[in-house]
Amino acid sequence: MKIKILSVFFLLAFVSVKLLAGGGVGSTAFQVLTIPMTASDAALSNTNISSIASATSNPSVIPFSPYSLIVTHAVHIENTGYSVACFNVPINKNSGIGVSIVYFDLGSLTRMSETGVEQGTFGASDKVVSLSYGLKVNQTISAGVSVKYLQQEIDTVSYSAFAGSLSGIYFINETFYFGSGLNNFGSQVNGFNLPTNFYFSVIGNVSDASSVIAQFDSYYNDDISDFKLAAETKFENLKFRIGYKFPLIKNEVDNTTEFISNLTAGLGLDFDFLSVDYAWLPKGDVGTTHMFTLVVKF
Repeated sequence: MKIKILSVFFLLAFVSVKLLAGGGVGSTAFQVLTIPMTASDAALSNTNISSIASATSNPSVIPFSPYSLIVTHAVHIENTGYSVACFNVPINKNSGIGVSIVYFDLGSLTRMSETGVEQGTFGASDKVVSLSYGLKVNQTISAGVSVKYLQQEIDTVSYSAFAGSLSGIYFINETFYFGSGLNNFGSQVNGFNLPTNFYFSVIGNVSDASSVIAQFDSYYNDDISDFKLAAETKFENLKFRIGYKFPLIKNEVDNTTEFISNLTAGLGLDFDFLSVDYAWLPKGDVGTTHMFTLVVKF
């Protein structure tokens, strides 16, 4: 019965956002919300159900996390930078809370006059502060909710908003489970929608050392839908990860760079109290992003 109730809940959320959605590609604000928050998730094509580190973006993972500090830094193209800090705190054996801060520095931009004359530079940045709660409903179901405060600054102009996320995991058994969620729903910001995302993912352990993930993503307000496949395998303390995104709605892109742009890969070193992860995120002619995450378990 509980799984039926959970399924109906996410279906209603899916339909509600679809009816309220609008716009098209590139029409949403706070695109920082679509960037992976950890290197492990990023290497697995931005899925968020694979490990404790996924608790940064998936609150239904929080009940499985010990006291942990998760820190991410990504070096983007040009002079931009992306950083995340998250702290997870168990409340009891069935629930926990998480606090995270995201900072995206867009670097120095050139200010131009109406006549095209350069007039110095200015800065721009995005900030996201999240408070999350996760609960094990029973032995097979976990659910979570996040509330996010968003702020964007461009030169002397600033915008702010609130967003929410809901997620759930259902365990078929110890080696096979699926998850679903509705991320970043909220009101418009200065006339622009948020990049609301519905996802449905399945993960299965094909052996003691390897797992495979399949995930469907739909960003309604951007008219983007993707199907993702990812895999992870480990040899002692070393983990290898790879992922690929299959766009379900074709846009006009350069086909010569589409393959490499949709590919992700990474490595991880995992110990009892510490893990270090790296993700390689190529973007074709645009450049490559390198993402690093440190997870400390207390």
